[in-house]
Amino acid sequence: MVAIAAALGLSAPVAAFADSTTTLPTSTVVTATVPSPMKTWRAAEASYLDKRDAIQQTYLAAVATARATYYTSLSTATTSVEDATARTILNQAIATAIDARSAAYVALGNPPPAPSTTPLGLYIDHVQAINGTYRTSVMAAQATYAAALQTATNAAQRATAEANLKLAVANAEVVRAAALAALGSPPAPTSGPSAYRKAVQAINKTFNHAIDAAKSTYFSEIATTTTKAGRAAVKAAEDLAIANAWVARAAALTALGAPPAG
Repeated sequence: MVAIAAALGLSAPVAAFADSTTTLPTSTVVTATVPSPMKTWRAAEASYLDKRDAIQQTYLAAVATARATYYTSLSTATTSVEDATARTILNQAIATAIDARSAAYVALGNPPPAPSTTPLGLYIDHVQAINGTYRTSVMAAQATYAAALQTATNAAQRATAEANLKLAVANAEVVRAAALAALGSPPAPTSGPSAYRKAVQAINKTFNHAIDAAKSTYFSEIATTTTKAGRAAVKAAEDLAIANAWVARAAALTALGAPPAG
């Protein structure tokens, strides 16, 4: 979940040191601007999210490469054994990519905690805890799915594994939604970052809609596609739509710029 921004400006004077170059001492006061806790946290959170995005992009690239290899193998396959071998290689590659992504997420660790000295900071920490529980559930489901792919030998087994994954993720989403609803609305920020937060939320909403549309189109078209080439084309179209959504989101966030100071 994209972090909630807030404004909290703090500055602190730094005490002066006496300059006794004459018999009458003089003093110089130096004032230093100290970043507010929320501003420091926002920068750390943005860095963390960038790293998570990089992990996801690496995963998507690995899956896209595996699928491209699979489609190439299918185009030259002349027997059912060759088809099955190509599919097995694809399954193993996807499972490896899933496991590698999970390992990278574990190595990255949890997002930086927000300053708990403010109501908004406490709220953010609660949200992060809820999201942490959700991520743990999803990663466990993905690990189960990856293991199932490694041993799947036919389409029915792959379909069952995918259905189990979708059910587990859906259940995790229900639990997260209930927890967020119970938590309630965030405390109102004091100034400018509210507009920034809303802009980020709008970008993410557009991204989520694009992903949902790509998946919906895929499931709609794959249900009526009866040829191998047709299914490959449908999947390639979905991959392209998802990749475009990631690119559009990254461009929108770049155009939005850094969170406001304070």
